[in-house]
Amino acid sequence: MLLGKMNQLNSLNLIIFGITSNLAQIKLIPVLYDMAEKGLLPENMSIVGIARRPMSQKEFQDYFYKTLLLENIHHKHEIKREVFKKLCQKLHYIASDANDPKLYEQLKAYSGNKIYYLATYPELYKEIFENLQRSGLNKQNHDWVRLMVEKPIGHDLKSAHEIKKLLLQ
Repeated sequence: MLLGKMNQLNSLNLIIFGITSNLAQIKLIPVLYDMAEKGLLPENMSIVGIARRPMSQKEFQDYFYKTLLLENIHHKHEIKREVFKKLCQKLHYIASDANDPKLYEQLKAYSGNKIYYLATYPELYKEIFENLQRSGLNKQNHDWVRLMVEKPIGHDLKSAHEIKKLLLQ
């Protein structure tokens, strides 16, 4: 039932801050491939990777493919070219620093439902949260907006409480 609802979405944008991070390489990129292989990604989905490293669209696709080929205890099966080619149609890349207001202006081009996934250091959360809010990208108008952060949140109880307070704002 959930899969049927996913395919009926207006559009879905998975926006990943820190697409070149270790977390993205080990977990996110392989799981996106696996979901594509099983037909679990909506047709009208965009996957937007954000990192500081300058890359063309082709270089980003090459990076994605090379990441899938890395030794990974979570992902140990062949990469099918036809699955990867279809996945590439969903991939977009933005080279930017998380505190650059121009980045958030670029993100406004992605209309529809949004999931912001922070695969970054927790020290960047505040900047990202504030910029999403300042640019209005955290607003739910006709579509929904979600924010995902990876656990553990913070490096101690105090920093976890600070991040929780930021999230609630």
